[in-house]
Amino acid sequence: MHSGIKSKVLMERISVKKWEIQIEQKLFYSLRAMLDGVEAGEITMGYVDKWLAHRGYRLNWENYDLEKVLTH
Repeated sequence: MHSGIKSKVLMERISVKKWEIQIEQKLFYSLRAMLDGVEAGEITMGYVDKWLAHRGYRLNWENYDLEKVLTH
């Protein structure tokens, strides 16, 4: 019986980790699309900052390289 509980906990941890990875991937692709918009002059970096801050993230602008971000 205990092995079933351990198995369930392990499955939940794997599911949570998989979910976190999917969220990070979606965030990355959303950010990349927005940076494409910035490069095209369609949106501002201020908008990107606000969008990220709303989700609890921020870019380190001191080490920011638009071309590098867009190619990864």
